[in-house]
Amino acid sequence: MLIRKKGDAILVLIFLQLLYIFYLLTEGNIIYKEKSVLQSTIALKAENCRKPHSMTNFTVCRTLPFTKVICEDPLIPRDYDEFGIHFKVPNSIHVIWFGEALKFTFYNYLALRSIASLQRPKRIVFHYSVEKPSGPHWERAVREIPCLAFKKTDEPTSVLGIQLDQPIARTDAARIEILIKYGGIYIDLDVITLKNFDELRKYPVTMGRSVEVAFSMGILLAEKNSLLLREFYKEYPNHFGDNIYQHFTTRYIKKFYLNRPELEAHIEEISMNRPNPFSNQDGGHLATTLSRFDISDNYFLHLHPSRSLSLTIPDGMDFTTWRENRVRKEDNVYGAAARVALFGTEDLVFRIGETTFSRAPTEKVVPFKPVERNAI
Repeated sequence: MLIRKKGDAILVLIFLQLLYIFYLLTEGNIIYKEKSVLQSTIALKAENCRKPHSMTNFTVCRTLPFTKVICEDPLIPRDYDEFGIHFKVPNSIHVIWFGEALKFTFYNYLALRSIASLQRPKRIVFHYSVEKPSGPHWERAVREIPCLAFKKTDEPTSVLGIQLDQPIARTDAARIEILIKYGGIYIDLDVITLKNFDELRKYPVTMGRSVEVAFSMGILLAEKNSLLLREFYKEYPNHFGDNIYQHFTTRYIKKFYLNRPELEAHIEEISMNRPNPFSNQDGGHLATTLSRFDISDNYFLHLHPSRSLSLTIPDGMDFTTWRENRVRKEDNVYGAAARVALFGTEDLVFRIGETTFSRAPTEKVVPFKPVERNAI
C-alpha cells in the first residue's frame, strides 16, 4: 500500500511538472498547434482579455495581448514534414538592407516580428551593405527577436558583365545569389507574414503571382543551388536590359518559367502577393492598406508602401504613421495584418471601457487567368 502511495505521488509530481513545462512553452499566452503546418493562434488569458461571444471578431483587453516571439527550438528542428519527408528549403530567412541613412519604419518592424513569431525560423539573416539600421523600431526588433543574425554583404555592382546601376536591381541580384549559395527564404521588408509557410518549403522553388502579367520575387523560397535560379541568373546578359530593369525579375521571370517547364517550381496564385496595389483588378494603390480584402488564407501581405503612398490617400490615413494603438482598431487589410504580427489575430482589439464594434465583411480577390507552361 505504501509503495502504491509513493508511486501515485511520483505520478502526480510528474504530471505537475509537465503542466509547468507546458505553461512555460506557451508563456500563458500563445499555444502552437501542430497540424499539417505549424500555425500560431492567440489564446487570451481570462484575466486579461475576453471575447463577448465566440462569434464576434473583436476582443476586449486590459492590456494589449502581444504575442511572444519564439524562434525555432534548436533541439526540435523542423527539417521534416509530418510524413517524414525532408523539406527542400531550409527554415532560414534572408532579408536585405542595402544603402545608408535608411529609415527603419514601424512596418519594417512588423515584417521582422511577424516572420519570427509566425514562421519561427532557425535564423533571420539581416544582410546589410553599409550600416545596420537605428532608431526605436529597430531597437525594439533586436530586443524582441532572438534569432536575428547580421551579415555584412557587398552590393553586387554587376552580373555576368551587366552593370547594375539602380539599388533595386542590386537587391534583386543579391537575393538570387544568396539563395543559390545558402538556400532558404528571401522576404522583402515591406511584407507582413500572416501564418506559417512550412507547406511551401517542400518545393524546390516557390514564387507568387502579383499582377496578371508578372510574378514577384519579393518573397522567394528556394533550395540551395537551385537549378531554376542558376538558369535564370544566366539570362542577365540576354534580357536584363529589355524594356525597364524591373521587368526582369517580374515579367521576364514569368516568361522564363513558362518556357522552361523542365525546371520545377511552385506558383502561388493569391496567397503570397495579393491583394496588390499595382493591380487594377485589386482596386489600385490602396489594395494593401485601406481595402477590406480577406487575407485569412494568405501566407503574406506585401504592402508596397511606395505604390500605396504614390497617389492620393484620405486625410489621416497614411498607414506608415500608425502604431499599435492605432492598428488595433483599424478595420482594413493593413490593420488586420498588423494585428496578426503583434497579437496573433485579425480581431479588433479594444481596451476596457472603449466603445466596441465588429469588423465589416471582407471580400475575396478575383483570381487571374491560370498560367499554362509550354509542353516539354
